[in-house]
Amino acid sequence: MITNRLLDSYLFRVSLLTLLYFFTALLGVQMGAVTHTISVIWPASGLALAALLLYGKNLWPGIALGAFLATWLTNGSLIFALSTAVSNPLETLLAVFLLNRFVGKYIRFNLIRDTLGLAFLAAFLSPIITAVLGTTGLVLSGNLFWDEFGSTWWAWWLGDALGIMVVAPFLLTWAYYPQITWTRKQWSEIILHLAFLAAASLLAFANLLPTAISLIILAYILFPLVGWVSIKFGPREATTATLLAAVIAIWGTAQGHGPLVQESSLQTMLYLWAYINIVAVVTLFMSSTTNERQQAEERFRKAFHTSPDSINLNRLADGVYIDINDGFTQITGYTRQDVIGKSSLEVNIWADPADRARLVAGLQANGYVRGLEAQFHMKGGITITGLMSARVIEIDGEACILSVTRDISHRKETEIALRRSEERYRMIFQHSPLGIFQFDAGGVIVDCNDKFVDVIGSSRERLIGFDMLHRLRDKDMQTSVRQALDGRISRYEGDYRSVTADKVTPVRVICSPLSDDQGVIAGGIGIVEDVTEQRRVEAAMRQAQKMESLGVLAGGVAHDFNNLLVAILGQASIAKMHLSPDHPAFPAVEKSTRAAEQAAELTRQLLAYSGQGQFEIKAIDLNALITENLHLLRVAVPTQVELRPELTTALPLIDGDVGQIQQVVMNLVLNAAEAIGESVGQVVVRTGVEAVNETGVRVRRQMGDPLLPGNYVTLTVQDDGAGMDTATMSRIFDPFFTTKFTGRGLGLAAVQGIVHGHSGALFVESQVNEGTTFSVYFPISQETAVPPKQLPPQLASDKDGGVVLVIDDEIWVREAAVDILEMAGLTAVTADSGPNGIALYRERRAEINLIILDLSMPEMDGETTLRLLKQINPEVCVLISSGYSQWEVVPRFAELGVAGFLQKPYGVAQFLQAVRQHLP
Repeated sequence: MITNRLLDSYLFRVSLLTLLYFFTALLGVQMGAVTHTISVIWPASGLALAALLLYGKNLWPGIALGAFLATWLTNGSLIFALSTAVSNPLETLLAVFLLNRFVGKYIRFNLIRDTLGLAFLAAFLSPIITAVLGTTGLVLSGNLFWDEFGSTWWAWWLGDALGIMVVAPFLLTWAYYPQITWTRKQWSEIILHLAFLAAASLLAFANLLPTAISLIILAYILFPLVGWVSIKFGPREATTATLLAAVIAIWGTAQGHGPLVQESSLQTMLYLWAYINIVAVVTLFMSSTTNERQQAEERFRKAFHTSPDSINLNRLADGVYIDINDGFTQITGYTRQDVIGKSSLEVNIWADPADRARLVAGLQANGYVRGLEAQFHMKGGITITGLMSARVIEIDGEACILSVTRDISHRKETEIALRRSEERYRMIFQHSPLGIFQFDAGGVIVDCNDKFVDVIGSSRERLIGFDMLHRLRDKDMQTSVRQALDGRISRYEGDYRSVTADKVTPVRVICSPLSDDQGVIAGGIGIVEDVTEQRRVEAAMRQAQKMESLGVLAGGVAHDFNNLLVAILGQASIAKMHLSPDHPAFPAVEKSTRAAEQAAELTRQLLAYSGQGQFEIKAIDLNALITENLHLLRVAVPTQVELRPELTTALPLIDGDVGQIQQVVMNLVLNAAEAIGESVGQVVVRTGVEAVNETGVRVRRQMGDPLLPGNYVTLTVQDDGAGMDTATMSRIFDPFFTTKFTGRGLGLAAVQGIVHGHSGALFVESQVNEGTTFSVYFPISQETAVPPKQLPPQLASDKDGGVVLVIDDEIWVREAAVDILEMAGLTAVTADSGPNGIALYRERRAEINLIILDLSMPEMDGETTLRLLKQINPEVCVLISSGYSQWEVVPRFAELGVAGFLQKPYGVAQFLQAVRQHLP
């Protein structure tokens, strides 16, 4: 641990560099050529450059200290020693800076730029500083005269340059490539090459040969030897060979031997510098060139063989395959044996030979082709889509095609699927029944469909680019857009007023954010729904619910009132029968009977309003009914109002209750006449037939349900009176609503109930000051008209005796029934509930001839009671009594076999007639 810390410490490294520089400088001084201070080669400059490149520029104090010590000890001049202590580190720092700036941090000599950078930036430029400062130091110290400045500068510059070119590459390459991995054969080769190099150098520079010509020739024989080492082994071995050749050349020249020795020492140094520089530059250049070529070939080989794309080499002339990679085999299924030596046309790899012709034409015109899309046959018969790029290259003097093909079949399928998806989206977008708009992150509309344009009531040109965050007048909708851009799904519903017009549209808006690939909200999409129809339906449903509630109330009131009227009419009829016409009480009883009958008419109106008012359903000729009541209608309307019938001939029959249909006609005509008021006008009563289909039906029930398709008999009552506004039309079917000073009765509400009870529909059209038209639709009957049943002129009958069980929860109904039955000589027994009636029937089954059963009872209803009675005696004779209509009740009991139906309220004659029909 201590050793590692010591080696890594800055002081240790500076000290070590000082010692190395000092001893290397002493070695250089030994080769001094000028005043024994300027060396033929200054190895210390190469050492300094290598040290700073490898371990950092902050070691420069070691260079300064080593240079100072070496100069001072050998020269003795303090000024000269200081000049070298300044100039030598400056030279090295400048070289390091230039190399790092223009070449790179690591100089490994595996690239040509490393060699060129060292030769020009480090060896040529940086020694200028040291040569100037060092020579100046010699002059100032008295070791040199000014007239010798030029030649000394040259010698100094050449010595430092040689040190950088020879020593620095040797140290750097061995530092970067320290591990020797030579094989035994390579060891033999390198030793042999270095031996030949040493021998040739010695022969050239040891003066062992007689002639100078032979020496010069032999000296330049070193170039191929050094070059061979560079090509064969690499930068490390090349710099070693260069150093060996340089050392021998310097040694021989310094001894005065060899072809480089000239008349003056400066000329000798120039020749020596040129020779060593040529050897070093050529050696390093050949090494880096070879290395770059090998690296390029290796990269190409790896790319060629490892690429997942199909890569192949073909001769340009005939398309014969020269080489293929594994990607070619994996994509096409062809092996090397299948294709090498054959042309692409022979292999039949082109689905369309014209594609190859296009490829060749493009290569001949430009030398390259990019993005050629073509179809190719695979070995298994499958055809794929490939995207090809190709270039003409020359191999062994022959033009070849290097082509790279990527299988884009899946991408094409994806593109097709994406295009279809976009088409589907665009179709849905454009034809959606909802308005759709898209906006960017700033709330500006960037796209919208036609429905959105229609709902908003503007134009597409005005909407695209509309800033919703700043120009929307509806602040709630503006808030909805902001919330979507904040990442929240927002819902808004309200009345939207168009920007370009006074169109007010009730809308529902839902806005959602849209995110990009990074999850950042890039805008949003909104869906707008026109809820005009929905609000109308909701209003109709609320009206229907109100009508239904009132109908239930009216039906309940009518049911209870009918029970009271049974007692009133029954008891009044009995009292009237016991009084002679001249009795003082007879008129009062008769008035009471008429009042009860008028009350019964009111209950019929209530039942009609609740949709339960059909009493006797039969086929009716609507034209005949109107004609029979025409004189009454003309008397009822004011004299200034003309009543004009327009009746269609051969009108089909309808199913209904005569009294209720008469009430519909009467109410509609009187309502039309009152709408005219004191003015002169006319009321037209029109009949006809209209076909209703499934689409485009404008006629609906007041409850909101559409009519079933088919043919309908129509009754139209049209006036030219004051008409109604929308607010009035929305309330005309409310009970007791009137536009007159005082209202009375149920009016149009009863008409509505009657029409609904007849499975029909009522439609109103009106404009202020233009009149009103009521259109009633009745289903066509499947039966023919029959004359109404006539009551017998008298109530007497030869049927006497019999026991009748009355089951009813109302006491006054039971009392009235008992009084009527006993008056007629019949025996009556009563029960106030279904269970009590069943129990009583079990006890007196043998003597009970008829059961009068109320339909609506609280504890057990009439239907349940009837089923239990049928279980006791399937032949039991039961007469159903109810305030509800026979048309509503009888079908429910058809399978149970009821004897008949007795409509409440009833008088004595009606009651006894129904009873006696079912007594034995």
